[in-house]
Amino acid sequence: MIARQGAGVVAGSDYGQLRKVVSVWVCLDPLAANRATVTAFGVEARDVVGDGIYNRSDYDKLEVVVIGLGPGAREAGGVVGMLATLLAKDVTPEKKLEELHNKYGIMITEDIEAGVRGMGGMGRAIYEDGVRQGEARGSLERLVSDVRGAIDAFGATAETALAAFGVPREEWPAVIARLDPPAR
Repeated sequence: MIARQGAGVVAGSDYGQLRKVVSVWVCLDPLAANRATVTAFGVEARDVVGDGIYNRSDYDKLEVVVIGLGPGAREAGGVVGMLATLLAKDVTPEKKLEELHNKYGIMITEDIEAGVRGMGGMGRAIYEDGVRQGEARGSLERLVSDVRGAIDAFGATAETALAAFGVPREEWPAVIARLDPPAR
């Protein structure tokens, strides 16, 4: 999203004009330690060579907020409990509406009722879809990103990086085809 704002490496770019991007990740079944939590991750300066002087507002353009739900999150209350209630795969729309009204003080209008009923088993559907897609695509996308990082950082070839990551040779063509720009 930052790159779409024109943040390429171009002479005369005014990076200070970029708008901050916040990515929100809702984890339906996180590790036990991360259940019923909201955690924000941001950008921080760390001098590697020399002492740079930068205004935080000029470089702090990305934040990730991870909302951990999972068992027990509905009892947490607040935004975590409300989200857990809305996305619960084992709660009927009637029970969700009742909890939204009684526990969170939300006035149930026709639009809200229609939205909650329309979601139906959305929590279950999101979970199942995420599992399917995550297993197939997530590991491949992470691998492509890792290989691209090795190519860019170390000048490695795609094949060298794939071998270093222990990827079976029969999977190499799928990864190489997804590298942008293609690498050899």
